[in-house]
Amino acid sequence: MANETILSSLINPQVLADMIDTKLVNAMKFTPLCKVDNTLVGRPGDTVTLPCYAYIGDAADVDELGDIGIAELTATSQAVRVKKVGKGVTISDEAVLSGYGDPIGEIGNQLLTSIASKVDNDVLAALDNATLIHPVVTVTPNEINNALVKFGEDFEGDKYLFVGAATYAALRDAAEWIPASEIAAGTVLRGVVGMIYGCYVVITNKITATNVAYIVKPGAVALFMKRGTQVESDRNIINKSTTFTADKHYAAYLYDSSKVIKLGAATLTTLTVTQDASISGGKASFSIAGYPTNLSYGWKAYAATNLDAAVTVQVGDDFDNDTGGDHEDFADEYVAGFKYSATNGKYFQVLYVDAAGKIRGTGNVKIVTTIS
Repeated sequence: MANETILSSLINPQVLADMIDTKLVNAMKFTPLCKVDNTLVGRPGDTVTLPCYAYIGDAADVDELGDIGIAELTATSQAVRVKKVGKGVTISDEAVLSGYGDPIGEIGNQLLTSIASKVDNDVLAALDNATLIHPVVTVTPNEINNALVKFGEDFEGDKYLFVGAATYAALRDAAEWIPASEIAAGTVLRGVVGMIYGCYVVITNKITATNVAYIVKPGAVALFMKRGTQVESDRNIINKSTTFTADKHYAAYLYDSSKVIKLGAATLTTLTVTQDASISGGKASFSIAGYPTNLSYGWKAYAATNLDAAVTVQVGDDFDNDTGGDHEDFADEYVAGFKYSATNGKYFQVLYVDAAGKIRGTGNVKIVTTIS
């Protein structure tokens, strides 16, 4: 019983949970730039629906006694699903009681690192849905300068350039490089190593390619917190060990696409299209594997059926489905389970389009009369 008293005194799940939540922000590279919203904490449901308002347009000249033009404020909704992430670790009584090092602190640090890294991964995944893309072969000072043009008149304000170690090594040799020692204090993020063209530079191991980087303004990504970090423990009385698990509930999504620029080629997503069943009454439905995970960012998929051949597209092509446009056959959004007109030997195709109207993915299938 003496050992049990020692263990319960040393290993306190609540203390570990508080420590992780306290240190979590400082342990993350991307997340301090996020808009953090705690309105979901303590509320039922696992999905938050958010409005995405369309711009009403610039003001116009008005003649004396003339009527001011009235615009309608329109909005689409974005459904963001809350997710749970977690990690566990087991420690033996011998490790706790040995006195070597700080095993209790190590548990907290390992769980902290694990959760922080996962949240950062999700924030990075949200940034990868950027609609402002500057294609590059290699990230160079000149390309960074050119990419900043995509902010337009919103160029001013703090900007953070996230790069991999190899890119950092190349940038710091440039004439435009300003070392961290010459930068005024007060940056939002720790780990700033320098500045180039007005961007604070931060190194992250999560970016390994030399043709990928992100210029991010604070507030580009939002984190909706459902529940803070929770640590629980369970005692194994057979082998005399204690297992700890830590989990966190949250949702990360691209909140303001105008605040992030991705340097690097956009990837054309390959969608796997399958015909659900044999043609019946001249119609068939089609399923899309890997179908858009980015719907919360205003991305859509458009379908065309009975094509003589699949339409060839390139990533970043402008989507034009007006009459006479390059993609006029893709007039309607894809609907899962909908019975489309189907003719044997023709093609059914889907185009995946981002919020800026650029094609980001495609997939097709040859229609058959009978599926064996």
